Amino acid sequence: MMYGQETLNGHNVLRYGWTLDFFHHFRSLTADGLSLPPMMQREFHQWIRPYVDKYKNDPEVTAKLAESHRFYTVRDVQRELGRLPQPLVDGSNNSDRRSILTSPSFLPFIEEYLKDQSVILIVNGVRDAEKLSHQIPDHCQICHLTDWMQPDSIKKKLLAIWKITEDLVAENQHHLLFRDPSFHHWLRSRIRHKLLLLYTYQRIIHHYSIGAVLDQTETMYPITLTAAHYGIPFILAPQVFVSDRSILPIRASHVCVWGPNYEKWFRRRGIPAHRIHTVGNVSFERKRLEPVISQAEFRKRLGISPEHRILVFASQFYGETVNQTLTRWIAYAMEGLPITCILLPHPSDETDYSEISRHPPFILPSRSVTSLYDCLANMDALMTISSNTAVEAAMFGKGVFILQPPLPYLYEHTNNDSSSLLVQSNAGITIRNQEELRRSLRHFIEKPNYRTHMKHLAKSFLSQTMIADGSSGIRLRKVILKALQEGR
Repeated sequence: MMYGQETLNGHNVLRYGWTLDFFHHFRSLTADGLSLPPMMQREFHQWIRPYVDKYKNDPEVTAKLAESHRFYTVRDVQRELGRLPQPLVDGSNNSDRRSILTSPSFLPFIEEYLKDQSVILIVNGVRDAEKLSHQIPDHCQICHLTDWMQPDSIKKKLLAIWKITEDLVAENQHHLLFRDPSFHHWLRSRIRHKLLLLYTYQRIIHHYSIGAVLDQTETMYPITLTAAHYGIPFILAPQVFVSDRSILPIRASHVCVWGPNYEKWFRRRGIPAHRIHTVGNVSFERKRLEPVISQAEFRKRLGISPEHRILVFASQFYGETVNQTLTRWIAYAMEGLPITCILLPHPSDETDYSEISRHPPFILPSRSVTSLYDCLANMDALMTISSNTAVEAAMFGKGVFILQPPLPYLYEHTNNDSSSLLVQSNAGITIRNQEELRRSLRHFIEKPNYRTHMKHLAKSFLSQTMIADGSSGIRLRKVILKALQEGR
């Protein structure tokens, strides 16, 4: 197992089994030859959440659904849900389509490696807009998604589809989910939204002569499916750890992976070898080359004693209770030891660290004082559950303490074993309670061989996680240009 388990548990049997029911029973909801339900998968998973939470531990419900769909592994899910629409055109004949559609998150890569290509940066929300804070290169154009929406243009089609929807909902009153009175209202609203997006993306594809799409996930289903419909390559290039919830089913024509572990993970999901391209991680590669401050300057800025070892705790999105538990572990384990702990909260971590950071040896640094890579370069080791900062730490030759506290069930984030990916890949020292952490930190302080062992584990982990030789940016560029040339 890497990045998520292979066997479906009760949660995922229901999540994907009911998704297949939705796709099947409402498959006649179409627009321009494209089925609309697959475009709603992300929202459908949110709507069914109360049902999944209620029945995930009910063996009668889960076993019946698994048996009816033959859903036992993620490969089974990919087989049934990963079906692509029939192409309108032969993608290999799209020689006049030369523009690349992507998000602003790839802008640094685009500036360096796609200078000779026409790139369309699609802006969909505040996060995308924030990435456009500096001058955009001449070979790039900004496309605000909302500027291309024409709500009035879909009214006639929408009314016709809504009429079909009423009949389908009435026909499926036997189904546990579809007889819920709120389902019809939810479905109507999603049809309007997806229909609007579908025709918006069609206009963008034609206007800009889009020849390839590049993204980190496949959650924007209208563009994924629309691209396939027009024979346009969709290049999936994740820049952070992704699990099944972010990409399953995988419909991308080209899947770009970091290294051997990710390649094996996608192969086990039924993705054929010819669709997988090992390129590395362009984001990590770029950041790794950025200058970092010296050890002396780092300690001076943060007021860290030269006698102290420096540990970094990278939190995640597992909830305030988990993060408070871990800071208690760390405080207990560090007591009396010459260690300073730097707290690096995940962007979505809402835990209040202000109180504990007032008490040495904890430090909660301001982003204006030091960066993530300043911390990684100057620390002695990292502590985290499953953050991709473990990869970045290994790139700096630093060891990892893998914290494995009991995790509560969270619908999106802890519905399988993905939180143990660093344990499964033997990336460092596994810690399951505060006593283990205390013993390990004592060894870390007192035994040079222990620190060396941690670095060896990190190096081995990195070799299996990330391709080492050459340039990730050059490799990703080659995949994109070949996709533009050959089509889907």
